[in-house]
Amino acid sequence: MGRGRHRVLRWTVVGIVLLVLIGLWQGARSRGRALTVEVAPSTVQDLRQVVAASGKIRPWTEVSVSSQINGRVWRVAVREGDRVQRGQVLVEIDPVPLRTQLDSLQASLQAARQQVESARLTLDQVRRNWDRARELFGQGLLTKEALEKAQTEWEIRQREYAVAQQRLRELEAQLERLRHDYEQVRITSPIDGWVIGTYVEEGETVVVSIAGIGGERPLVKVADLTRWKVRLEVDENDIVQVRVGQPVRVTIDALPDREFWGHVTLVGYQPLSETTTQQLGQTARENLFPVEVELRETLPEVRPGFTVHAEIVTAEKKQVLSIPIQALVHRPAPGDNPHGRREADVAGVFVLEGDRVRFRPVEVGIMGEFDLEVRSGLRPGERVVVGPYQVLRTLKDGDRVRVPSERR
Repeated sequence: MGRGRHRVLRWTVVGIVLLVLIGLWQGARSRGRALTVEVAPSTVQDLRQVVAASGKIRPWTEVSVSSQINGRVWRVAVREGDRVQRGQVLVEIDPVPLRTQLDSLQASLQAARQQVESARLTLDQVRRNWDRARELFGQGLLTKEALEKAQTEWEIRQREYAVAQQRLRELEAQLERLRHDYEQVRITSPIDGWVIGTYVEEGETVVVSIAGIGGERPLVKVADLTRWKVRLEVDENDIVQVRVGQPVRVTIDALPDREFWGHVTLVGYQPLSETTTQQLGQTARENLFPVEVELRETLPEVRPGFTVHAEIVTAEKKQVLSIPIQALVHRPAPGDNPHGRREADVAGVFVLEGDRVRFRPVEVGIMGEFDLEVRSGLRPGERVVVGPYQVLRTLKDGDRVRVPSERR
């Protein structure tokens, strides 16, 4: 029995040793296997960092022309697309009702002037009577009752004259306002430009809003189409990079084979709107801020409201060392800091050295469309790992690699 137990124990130990040896052999084999990677050389080139945004093209000057008076539209003198000059008649309001009011008011004004003159003459006569009464009373030739009667008459005529004058002033003010309204029956263009919209028909009644209630109704819209601007909506994550004066490259959907240049003239501080998007079942909200761009060129074939796409150049550098964006990775910093907390991840690249890669920290700068500026940590021509992503995300310093092809 004892000999059998020793035999079983011996074979058990042998089996365990064999398993350990097999595991060590497989681990060594695994560690020695080369990972297939893609590499690209660091190069010196020009880089341009941009913020992309979309928006609409609008005339630099655009005026909505409204009526300042109530009335019926008698004539619409222009059509959409017409070229107009400053002061040219666009719409006419029926002048007959105002002309009738003017005639009636002028007649009332004439009567009021006559009334003032009559009251003035009466007042002059009463004032002379009052002066005479005071003189006679001083000589003892007039009773006190007669003096008081003359004084009362004088005060009454003064009030009548003042009332007549006030009435005359009110009618004159009404006439001034009515004349001003009468001048508004001919609605003219405030600028040279083109009619880009008419919003009224002959025979319609125009009612002016009171204290802004309901807003002003535009009758005609006129724009200067010799100068254009673009109104962009920029994401809140990008707006902090945008500055007045930065150059902007613009493409217009309706003119796909051309590009235009301009510069930022306005960066808004209040968001235009908050957009809501669904990502992986979660709701994401983002603010969009207004940015205006003045275009350098005249665009005769463009229409207001065309959709545009723009790239705002926020930084630009000549002949800087760069790498493909996907080459940049982050790895934990080696060791702990004195407080026992792990340092933040370090940005770097995996540089090909023979058949192995070495992780090297780098300092990066601006980001172009496909490439990233490297300020320090790398030399021109050194080859860095750029993929595949599944390999790059777990790649470690010192790993063996093989390179079937190299990007140029």
